[in-house]
Amino acid sequence: MRDILFEHEMDSILEESRKPDQLPIPVCPKCGSLSSVGYGYTDGRQRHKCKDCGRTFSDKPKRSMIFTSKLPKPTWMKYINCFVDELPVAKCAERCAVSVPTAYYMRMRIQDLIEQTQEAWTLGSGERAQIDETFVYESFKGNRTKCEDFEMPRPAYVRGRKKDKRRLRATGKSDADHVCILTGVDERRNTFLEIAGRSMMDSKSCREALSGKLEEGSCIATDELNAYVGVLNALKVKHTAHISTDVDGSLGNVNALHSHFKNFIARKRGVSTRRLPLYLAEFAWRWQATINDSADQTVKRVVQKIAQCDYRSVQRDFRTSPYPLMDWWESPAGERECERMKIAIMEHNLGRAAEEAGDDPDMQAVVQERRDALEKRKQRSGAATAGKKTVTGGRSWRGSAPVLTTGMLRSKPV
Repeated sequence: MRDILFEHEMDSILEESRKPDQLPIPVCPKCGSLSSVGYGYTDGRQRHKCKDCGRTFSDKPKRSMIFTSKLPKPTWMKYINCFVDELPVAKCAERCAVSVPTAYYMRMRIQDLIEQTQEAWTLGSGERAQIDETFVYESFKGNRTKCEDFEMPRPAYVRGRKKDKRRLRATGKSDADHVCILTGVDERRNTFLEIAGRSMMDSKSCREALSGKLEEGSCIATDELNAYVGVLNALKVKHTAHISTDVDGSLGNVNALHSHFKNFIARKRGVSTRRLPLYLAEFAWRWQATINDSADQTVKRVVQKIAQCDYRSVQRDFRTSPYPLMDWWESPAGERECERMKIAIMEHNLGRAAEEAGDDPDMQAVVQERRDALEKRKQRSGAATAGKKTVTGGRSWRGSAPVLTTGMLRSKPV
């Protein structure tokens, strides 16, 4: 009975949101010409013949996410309600009676649809907005076996970044750890979130992220990052710089946006960097949808987006999507960081093996031999200590560093 109600509700929304069929100008897929004549029908669709090259082609039908899916409409309606309520994937799979991977791909398809239909953020002359950057950790979470030509660029963190002894302890934002996200919010609560490179944002990344968003004469409030000064002056906008922790609330709106965004990401329990643009689009949509819309109105808007959008993404597009910012790991700085992490792994494992060796002279001799080899490697790579921010030399990481255990010590002849 509930499935019938769900299907009736979705059918009514789809019928309301269905637009009258428009007749776009046919474009030849071979030569791109706009000159064509009618050439009969195929399966009820108008065919055309190009006047320039003679190619025959038919109108391209619109693809809807629901009508091209094997899942029935009630299942999609249940999942959209779960998506609006922001339930975990496992709970969505349980309520919709689908597998967890299917529920995960359903979420990504809705996120991708939101990203495709997202309106561009622009700030007109005389309007005010606050812009600031926030940071998230780079993550390679997920199934990477189906990714084409993917190779892990660094050693994996064993117990998370906070408990892993190999994590950088330097002050500031580490290039190896942090991805910069530029955010902005205006007085109408319209917002944008865009990836702006690694670590602290530079002028080039700032210029690319703000391109086409600010009109001349708009008013922008930022923090005191130097990258904003030259870019905003070149765009001829009114710029005021504030300290992020000012009590006067000059950046209060964008700081509140950051707080909500961090809570949103924390509820997802880890977001892969390759999926980060989808979650940025979802958060911007949720931030705007919570102004006046109730949960039922939000569900209705999602179904209307699905009905009106020509959606052509397939599951393979998600599996083969590239990881952003991967070129940094091939740079000299990325290679130095990989070498530093390998040395830190070997030091950590060597310390554990030394504790397990105890008073056994044979095992202590093997530990000392490995310690001498590690010191030689550190000298070759130019790393005086494994905890420094950068080291020189080394190659990009391929596979995990060797783990030294008590079993290996006992098996080594002395």
